[in-house]
Amino acid sequence: MVNKDNIPSHWPKVWQFQEAKAKLSHVMDEVQESGMQMIVRNRDEIYVILSKERYEEFTQPKGSLIDFFLSAPYPEVDLGIKRNQDLPREIDL
Repeated sequence: MVNKDNIPSHWPKVWQFQEAKAKLSHVMDEVQESGMQMIVRNRDEIYVILSKERYEEFTQPKGSLIDFFLSAPYPEVDLGIKRNQDLPREIDL
């Protein structure tokens, strides 16, 4: 259930569904101004409206997989990952 205690403080406004529906143009203006808006429906359904630019920020990869591993904390930790050296098994076709 959504209440004031479990909504992050960085949200500029939380809209009830009916109010957001009635003031959709205003909600969209707020999205352009703040980057995102939250809409609550039926007390526990939460929806977030984002600008296209903000959506792309969230969905675009920040770098390659190699960059990710190179930027990981504690590079000196050995995870002990070893490649299996077994030969592939023979298959009768």
